[in-house]
Amino acid sequence: MATLNNGPAMKPYTWTVYRLDNGKSVLETSLTRHSANIELAPGLYRADVTSEDGTVSRSRTFDLRTVSSSDVIIAMD
Repeated sequence: MATLNNGPAMKPYTWTVYRLDNGKSVLETSLTRHSANIELAPGLYRADVTSEDGTVSRSRTFDLRTVSSSDVIIAMD
């Protein structure tokens, strides 16, 4: 979920999710919204999030190797 001022951003952001394998970033999915539920296989991932106008961009790495689910929250402010 993309957030602004500690709450849901409620405007579209482009999420690009990559699986990180052996030093390579492999595109997993891309979507435009403030939040989404997506299913991913166990592994290490990076989410790149960009505002609609391209002025704000954030990135976060998350690990699904040892958990069955995870909330990925990225503050955009």
